Order: sequence, then C-alpha cells, then structure tokens
Amino acid sequence: MNDLRLQPFDFQQAVARAGLRPDGWPRADAAAAVPGGFQAAMANALKDVSVNQVQATRLQREFSMDNPNVSLEETVMAMQKAQVGFQAALQVRNRLAQAYSRHHEHAGVSTMERHRHDGACPGAIERGRSQFNASERRV
Repeated sequence: MNDLRLQPFDFQQAVARAGLRPDGWPRADAAAAVPGGFQAAMANALKDVSVNQVQATRLQREFSMDNPNVSLEETVMAMQKAQVGFQAALQVRNRLAQAYSRHHEHAGVSTMERHRHDGACPGAIERGRSQFNASERRV
C-alpha cells in the first residue's frame, strides 16, 4: 500500500527551494543555490498535486468496485490530500495573478498620471518651445 500520511508543510524549506529569503525577496545567491529556482519549485508542486489527484481518483474507482485491498479511510485520506494540494495551488495562482495585476496597475497609474498632467497643461509644449526659441535668439 502507498503511504498516505500527510506531511506537515515546511514553509522555510519551500521558501528556500523557491530561491527566496524568509521575507519573500529573492536571495542574492539564488541562482547558484537553487537549480531551477521558483519555476522548478512550482513545476514540482503542480506535478505533486496532479499525482495526488490521479491517485485519489484511482482509489475512488477501486473502492467503488469493491476492491478488498482499498479501504474507505485510505480513499478519504487520498481525496483530502488531493483537495488540500489543489486548494494550495489555487491560492498560489491567485496570489501570483494578484501581484501581477498590482504591478501593472502601478505601472499604468504612473503612465496615466503623466498623460493627465500633459492633458492638464494643453499649452505646455508650445510654451516650452517658444521659451527655448527665445533663449536661442538671445545667444
């Protein structure tokens, strides 16, 4: 039988595998210390979630076919493990999407403020040109 005991989540180990410091910022030596970095850690985590889901589905099928080697407890534990992993993956995805959109919102705000400023001073460019031309005439 497969070992379906849930392992406690080691946040520090996950942060280190992702190439981050405990405060969430990238380590200066991240490229040398962690081969693959965040991308590899995410790929491995998603692979584990997928494996757990496939295993839970297999156990559900076997249990429903009255396989005497598959217990209800084992099936329920596998389903819970798959559900917890899937929910964690969704949380990571949502937080990454939120961080991405916030980053682009902030970049967009600074651009919008520049455009709003330019729009608030419709004659600014012409005044700047006339002042520049006047200073050249004095030289």
